[in-house]
Amino acid sequence: MPTAQEIDCAMGKIIRYHRRAADLTQSDLGSASGVKFQQVQKYETGANRISISRLFAIARALQVTPVELIALVQEDIGYDGDASRAEHLKCLELLSNKSARALRNGITNLNNPAIHDALVKLITELQEG
Repeated sequence: MPTAQEIDCAMGKIIRYHRRAADLTQSDLGSASGVKFQQVQKYETGANRISISRLFAIARALQVTPVELIALVQEDIGYDGDASRAEHLKCLELLSNKSARALRNGITNLNNPAIHDALVKLITELQEG
């Protein structure tokens, strides 16, 4: 069984992934959930525990449910997880990367289906090596 500290750190990591994927700063998340950015930093590092009421406020700000956050923590710590949550966690890790977010935003802002198709073809060819 993971320690309380390991669970707190996993929850912080999941929140950080969601925050970055949503393009929110720590200040943005803090304002939306009723705390200062320093407190968000402490949550994200696992230095401070998150009360259930604060978890609900954070989840609302991240536009997810508290259950989704907890399920991802369970997967991260290896407690009763499944493959779909593991895949979701990998996607969040990717989306929390600054250059990946810029790429995602750039593609999203393109309004030309032919360009989308060309990008998909290029990515597929790159994957095939």
